Amino acid sequence: MDLVSFAKNENYLPFVYVAIFFGMSIEAMLTLLAVVFLVVNGALNPLLALLVIIIGGLCEQFIWYYVGYHLNYFKKIISLVQKLTNRYDNHFLEHPRRVLILSKFIYGLHRSALVKFGTLKFPLKRYFSYGFEAIIFWLITVGSIGYAFSASYVELKKYIQYAEIIPFVILIVFLFGEYFVSKKLRRKL
Repeated sequence: MDLVSFAKNENYLPFVYVAIFFGMSIEAMLTLLAVVFLVVNGALNPLLALLVIIIGGLCEQFIWYYVGYHLNYFKKIISLVQKLTNRYDNHFLEHPRRVLILSKFIYGLHRSALVKFGTLKFPLKRYFSYGFEAIIFWLITVGSIGYAFSASYVELKKYIQYAEIIPFVILIVFLFGEYFVSKKLRRKL
């Protein structure tokens, strides 16, 4: 059973949306691309998928903010974090929207930026407002890319079956070529 058939199955559909929610907290980029693919192929309701993606992204932001906020109780850890990141505090405080948007596109930096906002005890209302804007901007950008690739996949789907034959033919040609070249080299030796 392929992914589209699985997602279209009414018995599994609630689990698909739950997986999307948790996927947004664990690996948002891959989850978003998979969701866009499923929406393009008609397996998911676009509005419901969008809602789950946004809620999952906001939950991720809250969880990591919360981790940073409560990291202050661990004196040794927070002193190390502050030693490494204090020089960036002004940028976080003066340009929070820019930091949240840019960090969303940089793998590995996003969650650490969310934690840093928590350690700075950045006002939660402003944090969620900027975080929501970052999610929407990221969603439009990455979602558009995912849509383009998904639409291309749908068009190229009929040709992909032949693409599996190409590596097989190359392997056969290589094996025959190796056989004849080694046979010719043995004669010369």
